Amino acid sequence: MHLIPVTSSVLAIRTDFSDHEAWKTTVAAISQPAGEGLLANVEFLDDPAYTGKTACQLLGLAPAGYAHSFLLVIDELTVSSPDHPVLVVDLAEEPGREFRAVPELAVVIEHYLSAGAVGFADFAGSADADGIVRGS
Repeated sequence: MHLIPVTSSVLAIRTDFSDHEAWKTTVAAISQPAGEGLLANVEFLDDPAYTGKTACQLLGLAPAGYAHSFLLVIDELTVSSPDHPVLVVDLAEEPGREFRAVPELAVVIEHYLSAGAVGFADFAGSADADGIVRGS
């Protein structure tokens, strides 16, 4: 078993290795500052050991006492879709609950979820009809 590493930052885990350019595009979008220079506190995990892992499987690989309340997952749908929606997986409120978000919103999601200012359900409930959070 390959447990998710303990980090000081929220993890964005790559589980699909079929399109390196889409991976780089997604990483760049997540890494862009929002508002007045706000950056996402995200670490990118680019390890083939996680190839094909589902959200449920990743949930089971979180070590006991994992410090973050959610994970970001760059999976097959992320790399194959034009807007690269990242999977956001709840580890705390309702473990396993998930929604997708355009990567440009990762900084906002990370900031508010990490601070506890907004709950996971609030973000999940704001998804468009296709299940993707795109902001206003």
